[in-house]
Amino acid sequence: TAVDCIELADELAQGLDFLVTTQHDAATAQPTLRAVFERSWHLLRADEQVLLTQLAVFPGTFHRTAAQTIAGATIELLTHLINHSLLNHSGNQRYTMHRSIQDFALTKLAAPPDRLNSVRSHFIRFYLDLLARQEQALHTTEHATAIAQIYLELDNLRTAWRWAIQARMSTLLNRALHAFFLFYESQGLYVEALDLFGQAQQQFADREETERDRELPQDNAQEDAAQEDDAPKLQLLLGRLHCYVGIFSARLGRMAYAEETLRCSLSLLRQENDASATTFCLSVLGSLLRITDPQQSKAFLTEAVQLAPTSSDRSLESLVLLLLGDTHFFGGDYAIAGTLYRQGYELAYHGAWEWGLTVLTGSLGRLKLAHGDYRGAEELLRQSLAYAEERKQRDAHVEAKIFLGEALRLQGHYAEASACFVEGYHAAVALQFKLQISHALWAQGALAEQCGEWVEAKLRFEECLESVHPNLWGQVLPTYGWALIGLGELAAAQRYFTEIFTEAKRHQRLPIALDAQVGLVVSDALAAQTVNTLNADSSAEITQRLQAIAANPAATQETRDRINGLARFGLQLPHPKE
Repeated sequence: TAVDCIELADELAQGLDFLVTTQHDAATAQPTLRAVFERSWHLLRADEQVLLTQLAVFPGTFHRTAAQTIAGATIELLTHLINHSLLNHSGNQRYTMHRSIQDFALTKLAAPPDRLNSVRSHFIRFYLDLLARQEQALHTTEHATAIAQIYLELDNLRTAWRWAIQARMSTLLNRALHAFFLFYESQGLYVEALDLFGQAQQQFADREETERDRELPQDNAQEDAAQEDDAPKLQLLLGRLHCYVGIFSARLGRMAYAEETLRCSLSLLRQENDASATTFCLSVLGSLLRITDPQQSKAFLTEAVQLAPTSSDRSLESLVLLLLGDTHFFGGDYAIAGTLYRQGYELAYHGAWEWGLTVLTGSLGRLKLAHGDYRGAEELLRQSLAYAEERKQRDAHVEAKIFLGEALRLQGHYAEASACFVEGYHAAVALQFKLQISHALWAQGALAEQCGEWVEAKLRFEECLESVHPNLWGQVLPTYGWALIGLGELAAAQRYFTEIFTEAKRHQRLPIALDAQVGLVVSDALAAQTVNTLNADSSAEITQRLQAIAANPAATQETRDRINGLARFGLQLPHPKE
């Protein structure tokens, strides 16, 4: 089997012993796979046997550098194993071992337990160090390269992660923790992430009491104590793990568990002297609570804004401003939201935080949607989408695609909007991103309603309502009620608008409350018109109420456009008598 010229050159520079080869007679009988392996095993030199067993710890493909660092491999030894058909060279300085050979070799490695533990320790350190080194790149223009590198080594990284948990290597895990989070978050691999981070959370939580009460043996006490001085406290690791588990739980729609876990994280982290970890948890918990507890949400996010500068992390400062901006945006405070978004964008730009630039560009686009600058919104959302595609940010890509569809819908580009919603829906399904699945369904319903396809709209809205409540997202108006009005189901529309108005007021979601209020006014007027009780005086009162809603700065342009287009529902308001 040929090997790369570069690899040969590297080894030839060290000596010519590599040119000596050994030929072995081929086996003439194959009674069993194990017998074949044993025969091949005994034909190997001692150093080849050692290398083969150590390479068996790799779950999939591995790079020559990893083989050298972890197992002391050389090109000579690797080539001898290839010539014995015990190893395959897969190109690009990468190698792989057949599963059956790997299983046999592992039995040899496990014979002396200390050797297996030593190889695993080297394996863990190599791959978790590699992962930790990707963190900075994941924030910058090197994001796509870092993502590709992690994907290439993902089997090895997952294995190192699990072994590190078993070995209680808290220092290495703490270093690699955020890089692994950034990878899984940006790629939308929430189910797998929750499994990996959940395993770590559970195992370290189970061991916390043991760690706290453990009595060190007298002869090893000094050495172990020194190691403890260098290692992060277990409580810090647990606090961070709880935070990430809470985030991935929220991504999968498990809101109650997410809140419980994030509150536990904050409680643990407040006892530690780590500004970055505490700020991050405050911002995430504040973002989650904007739905159920707006006041506490703003309190947590305001505290995070004050604490963030002490972390000297511009990306973290930018994130906090983004999330606080979202809270004001959802409450209809568009001016404040815009200021916070722009401040966050500046920090992301100067800190070269690529994910932040992508998402904040989209946030500024959503702000233009609310103001009715649909063309400007489209431009920003296309830019956000292009950033996400270029930087392999799958989570941001789904969100930008759906909101781009909204900008196109509101401009009357229905075919393009539909394509965006369908693509966003399928991408969200693939990621199991439940909130975005619901958002895509709701957006399809809004498109059908705008086109007067009331039956289709109702089906899409009800499919959405069976999964996640629409008020969990930002720029989502109670359009389901308008579909019911279009179908003539006025009583159902009134019940729905009443429920949404009450909930939106309670959660301080003023844009949604205002649109629901318009729905209540119009459904009442249509009901009166049906029984011929709509007169000039009541018409004047209705007009006045609608004008007041339209004048509210928290009303979206879509709500104002709806007020100006009530004739499509058959509402004829009598003019007051002169």
